[in-house]
Amino acid sequence: MPKQLGRYVIERELGKGAMGRVFLAHDPAIDRKIAVKTIHVPEGTTAADRSQVLARFQREVKAAGRLAHPHIITIHDAGQDPVHGMFIAMEYVEGRALEEYTRSESLLPPRTVATVCCQAADALSYAHSQGIVHRDIKPANLILVGERTVKIADFGLAKPEGASMTHDGTLLGTPYYMSPEQIQGGHVDGRSDLFSLGVVVYELLTGRRPFRGDSISTVIYRVLQEPPVEPDLGRLPAALPIKQFLARALAKKPEARFQSGDEFARALREAFASTPGAGDAPAPEKPPPAVVTATERPASTPVPGPAAGQPAPEGRPRPPGTGDTGSGAARRAPGPASSGRRLPRRRKARSLSLTPLLVLLVAAAGAAFVYRDALFDLVSPYLGLQESASPGPAAPSPEPPAGSAPTASGAGDAGAASADEGEQKQPGPQAGGGGPSAPVQPDQPRSAPASGEGAGPSPPQVDTLISLRSEPPGATFELEGKTLPAPRVPLPAPGQGQVIQARLGCQEGSREITAADAGTEVVVSLAPASLDVNLTSEPSGATLQVDGRAGGRTPVRVSLDACKPHTLELRREGFKVWRQELELADGRLQAPAALEAKLVPLPRGTLLTPTPPYPVELELEGGRKLKPGEKVELVAATYRLTASSPRLLLRRQVRVTVPADRTVAPEIDFPPVGKLTVRAQPSNARIQVASEGGSRDLGAPPLFGEELVTGTYTVKCTFAHTGEVMEKVVTLAEGDNPAVVFVAGRP
Repeated sequence: MPKQLGRYVIERELGKGAMGRVFLAHDPAIDRKIAVKTIHVPEGTTAADRSQVLARFQREVKAAGRLAHPHIITIHDAGQDPVHGMFIAMEYVEGRALEEYTRSESLLPPRTVATVCCQAADALSYAHSQGIVHRDIKPANLILVGERTVKIADFGLAKPEGASMTHDGTLLGTPYYMSPEQIQGGHVDGRSDLFSLGVVVYELLTGRRPFRGDSISTVIYRVLQEPPVEPDLGRLPAALPIKQFLARALAKKPEARFQSGDEFARALREAFASTPGAGDAPAPEKPPPAVVTATERPASTPVPGPAAGQPAPEGRPRPPGTGDTGSGAARRAPGPASSGRRLPRRRKARSLSLTPLLVLLVAAAGAAFVYRDALFDLVSPYLGLQESASPGPAAPSPEPPAGSAPTASGAGDAGAASADEGEQKQPGPQAGGGGPSAPVQPDQPRSAPASGEGAGPSPPQVDTLISLRSEPPGATFELEGKTLPAPRVPLPAPGQGQVIQARLGCQEGSREITAADAGTEVVVSLAPASLDVNLTSEPSGATLQVDGRAGGRTPVRVSLDACKPHTLELRREGFKVWRQELELADGRLQAPAALEAKLVPLPRGTLLTPTPPYPVELELEGGRKLKPGEKVELVAATYRLTASSPRLLLRRQVRVTVPADRTVAPEIDFPPVGKLTVRAQPSNARIQVASEGGSRDLGAPPLFGEELVTGTYTVKCTFAHTGEVMEKVVTLAEGDNPAVVFVAGRP
């Protein structure tokens, strides 16, 4: 363990992982605790890849260091240690990783799960707006501070963009939380982080992972090809909204998921808010629309009366035929089972023994009158009269036909709010009807109020519609492929759902509507539409670049942002670059579902390699090895040809131009071979020789007839007993040459 990294004094190790070790340290400059993390590059990484990874890491640290959010661990500093390499200094927080709460016996309460995951989604939304993608969201990187606060660790430090695989194809990290595009090594953006966060929500609620397997390959296959396992949400009384949320969060295609962290958090809050009995679910982000209060109910919709002997609460409409007597005594309003008939009066007590009972009844009636509003609010949920049961303002009562009974007093335009045509209302219990009436279906005619003296008013039966709104506004909505004439849609039956599509220019979005959406305004978030293009080439195996970024090899399916023009390029050795410009028309990308590229071969010629008088290595520019006297077909261009022999210290380079449809034979000057002889006194020495063609260790003297190509060399002698070094410059001619002699200057 290091004692110090930069100016930070190491106190103890906090943990280690695949990417490095984390230490608790003290910053003496400002006297505070800090977390210091060293960065580990995986074994087997080449020097070039290592340099590239560290360079990308430095850029990621610089970018992530700009993030300032209450739910992101702040990066304070970065440095380089000569022994331990790169390190970063971060905010130190005391907490527990959410990984500790992913087992069935230690699950967090659902409300806490929703709260902390909404915090994480908000933090991701902020980071994505700054161009930073985490790429390693998992419970181990989410730190629970206290009871209901989360902080994201290792932001922007997990892996550089596009580095899901090592140079030899080994997967970095665990695939349980990776999005399909991240596993496939494709383009990764903020929607990949939201997929990973969806896996975290699933695991924190169920104690299981959505994609399971006994091996990494099985997990990868299921993430790419199979839907997640149906979540077991037995501890939630109504789990459908949560399941619908998880289904969208874990969609295979990025465009089918939540498009931003804000949208993710809003949907999670709404899913818990629409789950009755969740108990500890957070409140919705926005309050629901105003509902009809008790005093705003239409006079034609009767309200169940109070108990026998109690007056009707003030401000509440009374059924026909009821009212206060002149003396202030209350008559009983007909209840659901009264069939509109007034109950008979009680007979007078025939015995004085009933007097105490009557006194108690009168006292109870008086208390009920005083506390009538509180009692009504207390019992209304059990009578089907909850205010939230009315999804919108009440519609005015229909005009009664001639001869029909008048409605109760106070029922007029002032007592009922107007409603859009076609909207449904939840009618209250009918007087004498025995309970609430069923809502009329959209095409069902409404029943007229009964005529004749004594007939009670019938509650209006209207349709229930859900209002739709797009974000940004102005979209048209479609249901089952048909455009809706207005932004409203009927409420689905319980247990059923219907998917609404919204389109605005090149933006689109979708949202499933269920019975849980009753009484709310449904907002469909729009995002740039995705246009899938299947691209093939002849021959196949061409490398695709989309707007200058890598896009795989043909055949390939590429998803394009439908709000932008794009440039597709295919490159393959020996062929001309194929390029296709995809433009916008009426603000939307125009591209066919399938594109086939015919790659045009470049002009080719033939190279005839030279035949040297002694063994040499021939190498073409780019690392291609050639044999002496070989005929090689190449694309017509100019190349660099290298002839080398480490033993003879030969290195010659020539540039050769290969013309189209012709053969060229380059000429290389192969010098003759000379022989070098070296002696030394004493002989316990080592001889080295060097020239423009390289250097070579010849070993201990004496040396006789060492073959080297003719030219000028520097011969160095190092005496072992004193370390004395002597050098001589000699010119070798063809054949034998005079001996080179070294004599030590010290005994």
